[in-house]
Amino acid sequence: MIDSMADDAEKIPDKAGRLGIVARYIVALVFLVLFAIAVLLIGGAVSYIIYNYYPRYASYIPYVVAGVKAVLGLVGAYVVYKVLLTVVDAYERKDLGKNELIKLALRVLLYIALVSIVLVSFGHPLGISLSQALAGGAIGGIIIGLAVQTIATAVLAGFLISTSRTMVPGELLMIHSTTLGDITCRVIRVSMLFTEVMSQYGNRMRLPNGLLLSSTTFAKLRSNDTFSYPLQIVLNADVPAEKVAKRAGALLEKDFKEMKHTLPQIYLSAKGAGTNTFTVIISFNNFTDVNPLVDYANKAFDDAYWSLKK
Repeated sequence: MIDSMADDAEKIPDKAGRLGIVARYIVALVFLVLFAIAVLLIGGAVSYIIYNYYPRYASYIPYVVAGVKAVLGLVGAYVVYKVLLTVVDAYERKDLGKNELIKLALRVLLYIALVSIVLVSFGHPLGISLSQALAGGAIGGIIIGLAVQTIATAVLAGFLISTSRTMVPGELLMIHSTTLGDITCRVIRVSMLFTEVMSQYGNRMRLPNGLLLSSTTFAKLRSNDTFSYPLQIVLNADVPAEKVAKRAGALLEKDFKEMKHTLPQIYLSAKGAGTNTFTVIISFNNFTDVNPLVDYANKAFDDAYWSLKK
């Protein structure tokens, strides 16, 4: 399912899809023209009715006209925003971080447009100038900027992780982080703030992009057409390492042949004062095979060690 999601992300709109996008642009333009006409007609009609039939309410005409302009302007801005989002989604590829960044920029522009429409519509009747609002907003912008610093860092981290192809949906990775620990996982989705993964134990996790970028190393498990998982096994050095490796290899050969898996490679990777560290390179095709194969390897070395020790 995840691989199919990754394949769908690679699709680029065909000719019919591009024509559909052009049609959306035309519809959005027609809506904007209709909104502009509606503002003139409805605003003028309301002003005429109040001035001629309800003259005692003539002082409220600027507020009524401003309200009509604001409502239609907000609707028009939202329509344009939704049209642009559909275009971004239509051209979505594996580069999900860039897509999410564009969506974030569109949301920010929408908020700016909405606030500007309200200020332009109601500023003059209420005696508020746009320059004064912008000057006051500069101070508020500093406060908001400090408050969203963490979010901005996470968004930038997600963008860098996805554009560098470090984490791609469907890829298998070993993640080593000083904060998150060691995680073997399949990447599901890279969003603005979090990266969603599935661990080898089947649980889904959402990892903050900021932590992934700042204190994490990544190791891809893909090796040509298969995947390789390095398993380290530490045993006491009171039994010769060569004999343990030989006997464990014989046990694993029997088990792996029965399961029709590629035989693992065994190395004595480190030797300390009182311990021997073995590295077992396990090859597999399906992510769900990792846990059973690791279980067989651990049990084989445990059996080999205790049988030799006795």
